[in-house]
Amino acid sequence: MTEQRHSDPAITNRLPDSLKGRTVGDMMSDHTPSPHSHFLTDTILSFINSCGSIRLASRTALFRPVAARGLAVCVADRTADRLRVCVSTPGCRPLLDAIRDSGTLAVALSQPLTHRSLQIKGRDATLTACLPEDRDQIEHLRRIMVLELRELGYDQTLVESFWKAAEDPLTGITFTVTGLFDQTPGPGAGAAIDGHTGPATP
Repeated sequence: MTEQRHSDPAITNRLPDSLKGRTVGDMMSDHTPSPHSHFLTDTILSFINSCGSIRLASRTALFRPVAARGLAVCVADRTADRLRVCVSTPGCRPLLDAIRDSGTLAVALSQPLTHRSLQIKGRDATLTACLPEDRDQIEHLRRIMVLELRELGYDQTLVESFWKAAEDPLTGITFTVTGLFDQTPGPGAGAAIDGHTGPATP
């Protein structure tokens, strides 16, 4: 069926120039979601790769909050805005149960030296396997935390022992990013941000 375009001058003349001669289908196509990544820009991925402080939160079916510590955030599918968070299975069982119940996930990342912080949210989280290369990301973030906390006066042995508390086996939590929020302390904390600005600097 062919779409009809307005030919009545009385109607056409009242339309903005940008809409004259266009069908409803033309206008709807303007709002078709882009197949390209919206949230996982170079700016956001660079920040993710610099944060060893990772806190996770979800809720149970009864809306009880559950929190745990993450070990690494890895890219599962950049074009689909999908991330995978690696956690210690023995230490995160309540969180994993909550993920099964609700599929909701909030990931808070922070840089200890600058306090720049980012929250990432998703609503379709599922439990998946971690990949062998995810351990490289865990080790990368461990080294970052050792260096940053040492600058703050913490003994390296203490930091290392804290990290070694993460027991095998590992579980992945894979989800689609639905929102980014600035969590840096200050007047802008909690504000939604796009993937091009990143969290504020205090």
